[in-house]
Amino acid sequence: MKPFGKAAFSLMEVVLALGLISFCLIALMGLLVAGLKNNRQTRSMVDATAAASLLVESLRASTNNRPVNLPQIPLPTGMEVASNTAPLYVDSGGYLVGSPRDAAFALNYRVQVVDTNLDICRIYIGLSAPPQAPVNSKERSTYEVLSSFQMR
Repeated sequence: MKPFGKAAFSLMEVVLALGLISFCLIALMGLLVAGLKNNRQTRSMVDATAAASLLVESLRASTNNRPVNLPQIPLPTGMEVASNTAPLYVDSGGYLVGSPRDAAFALNYRVQVVDTNLDICRIYIGLSAPPQAPVNSKERSTYEVLSSFQMR
């Protein structure tokens, strides 16, 4: 039996407890980093969805009366395809900006007339973030939308 007042932890118990606590903290830090990365990607996807939706809805609403600060996506006449050769740079709201440094996304589009009798167009919009990243890099993510609308 131990004498009263002499109870204490041994050095081995303290080292073991500290090792267990540090292992748990390292695992939690790894989860935090993964969560922050996932949050950033999700935020980028939400912004891309909003920008693509704005572009498609502006094309559907009025083919001749679009605001000047939206990308002017030309609608083809006949059966040809209209597309951009160099990316346009847009902010998170879908509005044009001057340089990739100020942009949230690089915009690529392709518009094709599907049926000339019904004036139905198919539009492909690709938004890539970050716009400065090389095309095949791991840090670049692309959000793609394929939609159809009537040009009348």
